Formats: sequence, structure tokens, C-alpha cells
Amino acid sequence: MSQTELLAIVGKHRAFLTKQPGGVRASFKLRDLSHMDLSGLNLAEADFSGAKLFGARMVDCVLTGASLYAADLRLANLERSDLRRADLRGACMRGAVLNQASMAEADLREGTIMHVRKDGSITPHEFDAVPVQTELSCATVVGADLSRAKLSNTFLVQSDLTDCIMRGAKMARANLTNTNLTGCDLKGADLTGANLTGAKLHGADLTGAELGLARFAGALMMGTILDDNARRAEEVLEGIHAPTPEDAGLDLSAMLVLHSEWVETG
Repeated sequence: MSQTELLAIVGKHRAFLTKQPGGVRASFKLRDLSHMDLSGLNLAEADFSGAKLFGARMVDCVLTGASLYAADLRLANLERSDLRRADLRGACMRGAVLNQASMAEADLREGTIMHVRKDGSITPHEFDAVPVQTELSCATVVGADLSRAKLSNTFLVQSDLTDCIMRGAKMARANLTNTNLTGCDLKGADLTGANLTGAKLHGADLTGAELGLARFAGALMMGTILDDNARRAEEVLEGIHAPTPEDAGLDLSAMLVLHSEWVETG
């Protein structure tokens, strides 16, 4: 697609969004937009299903409610983009940059690709369904808002999610192996069955999170905020926690009494 063609489609889409005559919803379905610059464009509700956006520059792009189903977003720059309620099922975002992106209520669950059977027969009502897992591995997603996002079964291995807001996010069975979740707000998140092996959770807030069957083997949890239920959960005990005074053989109560006496006596 040429830049001229892109701008023509964007112009009609702008009219579509403002309900002006001649407006047409932008469709980039299965089109190749690799390395193109879409920065700052308003493409809310546009259709990018199956589109190739490899290395595309989409900084400050408005993609609210857009369909990016099974799109190729590898190495794309979506910094500060608005992806609220976007359909990202089955999308591949390996190595993408999503710093400070707004992804509240975005759908990143696995998708399904339909294709004709291998024998090549033309059977419009008979297809093989192939599940495709959404991938966000090795991505940089610092400070993004993923509140109430749907991330169940998502592949998030080795990504940087530092300081992300993930309140109420659905992350059941998500693979978060070696992912950096330092400072993340995970209040009320569903992490049932999630794999957090080797993840960094320094200062992360897991208050009210669902942690049943989650794996925390080798997870770094120094300073992680846990409620009473989470603190007693067997799953959490697999992580690496900061040593307590008791672990060091210290009686903190006795030490405080002695310190108080020292203060009073000088």
C-alpha cells in the first residue's frame, strides 16, 4: 500500500467517524502495511484483521475499538497509542513497543484461524479450526494501562511490564515466565493457573488477586504487596521473598524494647 492510498482511506474513515457523507470505515484486512508510518492517525474502529504491520510506526495512534485480529505487529511501535477495547485476539506483538499505551478492556485472548482442508476440496461449510495464541513476548510495555484487559492464555514471556496498571485483568493460564512486573498494580487480577516462573514482582500489588494454581517458582517477590489470603497461599511460597527478622534469628520485639530503653537512658 502506498502512502497516497493510505491517506485516501484515512480521509474516508475520518468522514465515517464523524458521520459525514461519503464516509467509509477503513479496512486494511490482510493488507501489508509493514514499516509504514500511521503515527497520530485516528483509526478508531478500523479493521486490521490479518494485516501485516511488521515494524510499523503507530505512535499516538487512536485505535479504540479497532479490530487487529490475528494481525502481525512484530516490532511495531505503538507508544502512547489508544487501544481501549481493541480486538487483539491472535495478534503477534513480539518485540513491540507499547510504552504508556492505553489498553483498558482490550481483548488479547487466543484467536482462531479458519482454513480449507488439506485435500484442497472446495467445501465452504467444512473448515479446520486452528487456535492461535496471542503473543506479547519480548515486548516493552512500560507504564501501560491494561485495566480489565482480557489476557487469558496470552504468551507474555520475557516482556517488560514495569509499572503497568492491570487492575481486574483476566490473566488465567497466561505465560508470564521471566516477565518484569515490577511495580505493577494487579489488584483484583485473575492469575488462576498463570505461569509466573522467574518473574520479577518487586513492589507489585497483588491485593485481592486470584492466585489459585499459579506458579511462582523462582519469582522475585521482594516488596510484593500481598493480602492475608495470598500470603498464606502455597503457590506464593514458591517465590523468593525478602528475609524476615525471624529468618535471621532476630527477636524484633525484644530489640525494640532494648532500643526504647537505650533512648530513655541515653
